[in-house]
Amino acid sequence: MKIQPDPACRAWFAVASPGLEDAVAREVERVLPGCAFFPEKGGVLVSARVEQVRRALPLLRVTARLWQRVAQTRGRAFGELERKWAALPWEAYMRAGQSVRIDVTTHRCRLHHTGALRERLLDALGKRLGQPCTLLRDTDDANSHEPAAEARPAARLLVRGEQDAFELSVDAGGDTLAFRGYRLEIGKAPLRETLAAGLLHLAGWTPAEPLVDPMCGAGTIPIEAALLGVDRTQARFAMDDWPSMTPRAPVMTQAPAAGAGLVLGCDRDPQMVDKARRNAARAGADTLRFEAQTFEALAPPAPSGLLLFNPPYGHRLGGPSAVTRQWRDLAKTLALRWQGWRAGVLVPQGTRLEAPGLRTVRDHPLKNGGLPVSLLELAIGPGAGP
Repeated sequence: MKIQPDPACRAWFAVASPGLEDAVAREVERVLPGCAFFPEKGGVLVSARVEQVRRALPLLRVTARLWQRVAQTRGRAFGELERKWAALPWEAYMRAGQSVRIDVTTHRCRLHHTGALRERLLDALGKRLGQPCTLLRDTDDANSHEPAAEARPAARLLVRGEQDAFELSVDAGGDTLAFRGYRLEIGKAPLRETLAAGLLHLAGWTPAEPLVDPMCGAGTIPIEAALLGVDRTQARFAMDDWPSMTPRAPVMTQAPAAGAGLVLGCDRDPQMVDKARRNAARAGADTLRFEAQTFEALAPPAPSGLLLFNPPYGHRLGGPSAVTRQWRDLAKTLALRWQGWRAGVLVPQGTRLEAPGLRTVRDHPLKNGGLPVSLLELAIGPGAGP
């Protein structure tokens, strides 16, 4: 869909992880009030001024990436495309000689070779900026789960070809948008920060409601809960390095709000609890409670609230009998010990949690590390059984 905004507005695309499209749409509507937005496959198209987006970036928690759409060009010959791309104002987004990552996809295009298109854009950048740019690939830092600490991070560009029309976009948020900088210590199956924030949204949690993650691992869900609504103005996003941007004035970091409801993270592994505490301290949420405790022995800390967690599954459990036993025992513990609460449990798609006093209210299909999973929202209490 094409947006026809006022001349000062630009087109932006907020990327949503599979299953979180509605969460991203609501987030965009909240942080960019009054801006026109249109849900599309994979995210939300937004019309907004550059300064509006710059103010909104620190408040985005579910959005995985934010692209500014630079131009759309048509071409059926490489030379034609390169000439058109070299005429675009790349100096507004990049500096001469800056490193760059270029993602390319094509569908029903005469020019479908992604490698050749990448090289042509790289050449066009060099011609426009007056100095060759260095092409980086994601494999250059594939072992890292946090953005590289570079003096000037690499720019990221996206080329999407559809029926010989090529849309070019530049990443406005950078890796900082999805990687908050606190999750330096992780477990065997870490949960992405954006997914944790999305789970909180899907479960309808607000800070006034007690929240318990009984299998918290490195603490991502409790930490994201503590940071909900916190303005990350101190963070540096990709567009802060654009030559067209003026430096932001230094501001005080906003701390998590005091007086919010109880947020508790537990794990049976004391070493993971220590990691969660250190991650929380890096996030500025060092007042969070973390305890070394098994789910079976954990007592509800309040008459009602939300249990939200990502239990182990897959090869970590062993054979089929162990898998069946885990889900049966987990459902029984929920039904017997957590009456009056509600639960959100991330499970492999197709998994059912059944016990007297337990009822599935909603099933949200998602992806976690490429694996198809579901967030099961459960009601717990007398009369809620299957």
